[in-house]
Amino acid sequence: MTIENNQWLTDQMPASFSRFKRALEVLTTDADPQVGPTPKESIWTKNKATLYRYVPPVEREHSVPLLLVYALINKPYILDLTEGNSLVEYLTNKGFDVYLLEWGTPGMEDRHMKLDDYIVDYIPRAVRKVLQKSG
Repeated sequence: MTIENNQWLTDQMPASFSRFKRALEVLTTDADPQVGPTPKESIWTKNKATLYRYVPPVEREHSVPLLLVYALINKPYILDLTEGNSLVEYLTNKGFDVYLLEWGTPGMEDRHMKLDDYIVDYIPRAVRKVLQKSG
């Protein structure tokens, strides 16, 4: 091992140890992580689908609202993970009027739903509600 490599290792050790310690804390805690911290209000529902409007922390700077439509099989909280790690938080802080259409968790009662039902029925209704709410 060269002197340069030894110096690099010495320089990196504190940060590496700190990351390792934090990872252990996360892995050994029993508490579920708190996701979705950005304040929001439900403005429309249909069956299991819910349309949320995020409460803007700053004055609106953009006239066109943003409607986030996330995948049917994934949870949309990935867009609002934690404070400081959130696309929704970033957009609202930049003055966007942000909405999210959440599909809910499908069950056996939804077995007759087709992709067309979501595309032709749910999304247009959500768009109309967003336009109505955002002015």
